Amino acid sequence: MSDLQIAGYGYVMFTSRAKIPATLAAYLPRAARSTAIELADSRALAITPGALLIASAEGTEEMPWTDFRSAHWNGDSRLLTISPVVTERGDLVFETLNDNVFTFTTAVRERIEASIVHDRTREFGDDGMVQILIRRGRDGQLFSQTIVAGSPEVVTANREVIDELERSAREAAGLPG
Repeated sequence: MSDLQIAGYGYVMFTSRAKIPATLAAYLPRAARSTAIELADSRALAITPGALLIASAEGTEEMPWTDFRSAHWNGDSRLLTISPVVTERGDLVFETLNDNVFTFTTAVRERIEASIVHDRTREFGDDGMVQILIRRGRDGQLFSQTIVAGSPEVVTANREVIDELERSAREAAGLPG
């Protein structure tokens, strides 16, 4: 059930009052319980300032926001897709129990984006691209992540460009090259 709240300037916001099952809530820190949503597979997702929490009957998995590069919500199929930085892992796809998740999915995207301090991207024609992300970890420290899409040959042929782009991005954020 949702409560209607009027939030100035004619905007209308909905906030969820749904509760997750107590068996899952027991695995979540108290502060994260109010952010939790239930999934169709009997798990739950919750948000903390530093991580996404995935709660199941077996316990909780904690995944730092810096492990992800993007998130996408498909309301028609009720699927939240979160793409990790390490592409070999594959996208995490979660089917929600209902579609009352606007605030949650927005917060997921905002947390991922908030961990990115600076980014640089360079395309290599139709063959690939590189993206350098300067991130702020949970400990407050800045670090860089290099995401390369393309064949090993493209990476090898553009190694110097990739390294220079990373040096430039790190320097722009005040990190040593």
